[in-house]
Amino acid sequence: YDLDPFSYDFFISTIIYMIPALAFTGAFYMIDHWINFKQEKEKALVATSLAHEAQLQMLRYQINPHFLFNALNTIRQKVEEDKDAARRMITELANFFRYSLSQTNNVVTFDNEINAIKNYLEIQKIRFEEKLQVIYDLDENATQIELPFFIVLPLVENAIKFGLQTSSMPLTIKIRAKLDPYLTICVQNTGKIISVADDETGTKTGVLNIRRRLELCHPGNFTFTLSEKNGWVTAEIVIRNLSNGSI
Repeated sequence: YDLDPFSYDFFISTIIYMIPALAFTGAFYMIDHWINFKQEKEKALVATSLAHEAQLQMLRYQINPHFLFNALNTIRQKVEEDKDAARRMITELANFFRYSLSQTNNVVTFDNEINAIKNYLEIQKIRFEEKLQVIYDLDENATQIELPFFIVLPLVENAIKFGLQTSSMPLTIKIRAKLDPYLTICVQNTGKIISVADDETGTKTGVLNIRRRLELCHPGNFTFTLSEKNGWVTAEIVIRNLSNGSI
């Protein structure tokens, strides 16, 4: 049936007024949804960043705790036998832990990293005396390159631990670093690789630690290899594009 003029005008007016209201309501919900989506995305990014940081910290603190106990036992022995050696060892140990405990970031310069490793190796040289020889070949251009904190130390720890088991004496360790154009860090030791079958812990934990940390900091941008040839075990890290690192 036909609407009377008043009802028709009222109906049209209602539609005219409802369209902007519906449009405003739709726009309001769209904006609100976008804001909520953005906030959730930001929360997810923060959560991912915190998880990333926590994982780096967890991997970072897998450094061999026996090192401290062994160093303290050696100092106790040297106090009676060789007081000068005991004093040197205490100094090196203090410098090493001052560095390791003062770091609040997950990245350090290679120069700082290698200085801490030198402290570590001086301690080991006092412990093992003529059984250990260390050779450095370091490119000065690499000194200010940033790396994940203590990414090289596990390689040196393994070189000593497993080198002493498999190498003729003296155990020789070589540490090389080169920037041309990629960053290449190489830790070598005389001896053999101890497979997981021979030693259930073997180099597995240290190798997994290094791979995970490099993947977190330089995803898809590095290579890490462990090989044995002509009586030498070689662990090599190559970072191809330092500017693309996520550290």
